[in-house]
Amino acid sequence: MLITAVMRTESKFKPRAVSRKGALGLMQIMPSTAEWIAPRLGVTDFRAEMLFEPETNIRFGSWYLAELAAEFEGRLDVVIVAYNAGRGKVRGWLDSGVWSGRFEDKENIPYAESRIFLRRVRNAYMQYIRLYQERNGNR
Repeated sequence: MLITAVMRTESKFKPRAVSRKGALGLMQIMPSTAEWIAPRLGVTDFRAEMLFEPETNIRFGSWYLAELAAEFEGRLDVVIVAYNAGRGKVRGWLDSGVWSGRFEDKENIPYAESRIFLRRVRNAYMQYIRLYQERNGNR
């Protein structure tokens, strides 16, 4: 559900989406990030245009979310913001006490774009959870 929430927020499910900053595809992955991910997934022939392929984009984006979840001990809000702002920036904010990593303190996130991204992804994520529970009879 998190992956779907990220895709909805990042690209509105458009496989050929391109951001102003050059992020590509469904999960809006920067080519430089994908170049770092590719060898970790055993992809030796990576080219940036591969990020327009839904299977590749979702595979890379999902792996990266899992990597962030491991680094940030599964803290959902921190993972979401790190996906947007970068792991190094978020680590710095947490270590310096700029941001607690809690949703309730989101206004302390230095980047307005990351605050908006957190709200949007979290909202979509919660909606998907609710819809899933309703569909499966767990209200």
